[in-house]
Amino acid sequence: MKKFLTDTFSQVIYYGLLVALVFATFTGQNNILSVAAAAFWVVIALGVVIGPLTLALAYGVEHVPNNSRAEALETVKKITRRKNFVARWWGWICMVLTIVLLAYSGWVFTAVCYALSSLFVRLCVSLARDKVEKLQVSEAV
Repeated sequence: MKKFLTDTFSQVIYYGLLVALVFATFTGQNNILSVAAAAFWVVIALGVVIGPLTLALAYGVEHVPNNSRAEALETVKKITRRKNFVARWWGWICMVLTIVLLAYSGWVFTAVCYALSSLFVRLCVSLARDKVEKLQVSEAV
């Protein structure tokens, strides 16, 4: 239930930002646009922290004592699990839409930083997922 509420809350915030960005871009509301751009800077900053943290957790599971390694591995596996096909495409569409809207509304540097941050987080999660899969194979043997 906690994960559901956390995921729902984060999705509502992200889609609210996206709707505010769409509204501000097409109506010329610069104050709403500035707030949305500032909020995306918070997302960028979180991405720079969360990506390496996820990677560090995945690589740190190796050094956990054997009695709690399975539990730590399951926790990291939940973080790095692969989404279904539709969710992955929807994520890419929303990311590209956000980048395009930020750039179109004049926040080009913010759009570039958001793109780099998003791709960096995706890379870190992908590397962490590979490490978790390798650890699962070594645990099974």
